[in-house]
Amino acid sequence: MFAGGIIVQFCLSWNSRRTQRFSNVSIILVLFFIPFVSNTMFVATTCLDAVSLVHDPPYVVTSPNAPFVPYINLHEPHELRACADGRFGLEDCFQSPQIWSSRHPWAPCILRKPSADKLDDHDLAVLWWTPTLGFYELEPGCAFGDLGRLVRRAWEPLKNLQMFLSEWFRKYQEQHSINPAANTYEFSMRSTLPRLRDQPLSFQDTVGQVAEFQRLCLDVNAMLDLVTIYHPRLSNDPNPPTPAVNFDITGAFPHDPEVTSKLHQCGIPVWFIRPEKHVPPATKILSKVTYDAIPAEDDVQQTLWFDHQSGHIKPFPILHIGAGGTDRHFASRQMGSAFVDLAQIQHHPAIPVQSKQVSGTVPPTLSPASPIQPKSKKKSLLLLAKIRSSVAAPESLPAQVEMPVLRHQVHSAGSTSKIVSSVVETPRQNPCKPTLILCVSHTAHVSVDPMHS
Repeated sequence: MFAGGIIVQFCLSWNSRRTQRFSNVSIILVLFFIPFVSNTMFVATTCLDAVSLVHDPPYVVTSPNAPFVPYINLHEPHELRACADGRFGLEDCFQSPQIWSSRHPWAPCILRKPSADKLDDHDLAVLWWTPTLGFYELEPGCAFGDLGRLVRRAWEPLKNLQMFLSEWFRKYQEQHSINPAANTYEFSMRSTLPRLRDQPLSFQDTVGQVAEFQRLCLDVNAMLDLVTIYHPRLSNDPNPPTPAVNFDITGAFPHDPEVTSKLHQCGIPVWFIRPEKHVPPATKILSKVTYDAIPAEDDVQQTLWFDHQSGHIKPFPILHIGAGGTDRHFASRQMGSAFVDLAQIQHHPAIPVQSKQVSGTVPPTLSPASPIQPKSKKKSLLLLAKIRSSVAAPESLPAQVEMPVLRHQVHSAGSTSKIVSSVVETPRQNPCKPTLILCVSHTAHVSVDPMHS
């Protein structure tokens, strides 16, 4: 396609005595032709067309509705860790578009941080505010280190934001259904805020908790925007109008053409990732571009936390290592628990139990000299008859017989039961007479009141 341009230069001089005339008219006509495709003439008919294209072997990234492609690393695993401002730097789906997650369909609708010249006038500017030491006061008389809280004037705008989103959420729920996960996010948003007011924290934890609260607010706002603004655009009209693209939200990098088509139809910025061989020759391509430059430190902070008190770097913990996607999105959402200075419980290794050791819940055995052990049942009866005699058994017992001795043994079997073992023995009377030894082991579980055991 070609376009022509005409430059006409009129050099006019006026002589205004009685008549007005041209003293010099110079017309220069220049025709030039430049091959290009006009933006006004290019229309992406499908989500596979490319307003912009980046060739990143072995991938091709195309967008049907954005003339640029944000920076993204598709080749190396990377860490997810909060930086000095409590946010996740280049891997933060709350600051820049990331790979699509089917479990977080509202993520492409997250508000993008406005430019510096528009940030102060934004109605929700507190969403991108970062605490400084001027908004942090130490807790007086604290005996356990330098802990403090946000000053009241810094906490109040966060409270107003939470009340606005909670009221919007409540009104929507009264008339419509919403993703059940939204209730958890809204609750976490409400429960995180009082901790910033009531619980003394280190300054690092304060910064981290403020950023976590802001992420929850951005999530709740994106959920509501998705169901009120963008989902209604997925109509049954066979020729739906293509809405204007909203570049005030982050967008996403899907690798599914169906997801790409829906985001495109909703007017959400989308960048489709596909293998090189999946770009057919008939694809409409407006321009081949390169990734946008990596955002400057002023826009997306990437330095680790530096503890001014100790003079050392004290980074936030690593939450995830790998590529973007669903796992990365889950790790980015700590649901109000972005703490560093928590009590570290010492976990000692378990002591292995020897094979000869018997648990207290197992019924006790007979004497080690006994050739038979009792069975493990609630009630067991063992009859051991051992007759030692060199002559036949008498017709009657000896005249003097000692009474059998009954011995009870009580064994603990937990907090609510005990095991009672009874052994009855008939003592040997005469070594020359037959001897009958009767050993009876009767075990039974008896309920025991823990308060009187």
